[in-house]
Amino acid sequence: MKLDILKKNIEIPFPFKEINTPNFKMKTNWNMYQLFNYMQTWSAVKKYQIERKTDPLDLVREDIKNLWSAEESDQKLITWDIYLRVGIIR
Repeated sequence: MKLDILKKNIEIPFPFKEINTPNFKMKTNWNMYQLFNYMQTWSAVKKYQIERKTDPLDLVREDIKNLWSAEESDQKLITWDIYLRVGIIR
């Protein structure tokens, strides 16, 4: 199985007649704390924390703080692409 989300290159068996779907995005305004709280919910982060007894977000926290702005409470637009595979069952 190959999954390359950034390139929308998804090679997972899909035994249905595929239907084209429009592009979707989810957008919200978050401060840096909200972004880090969201990233704490990721299963890969949880697994890393359990296996290594440390927070992997600490590896990027300072870089993100430096990129964010002078105020960590400032909100930024956060955007996710949402990809769908829709098919017809006959």
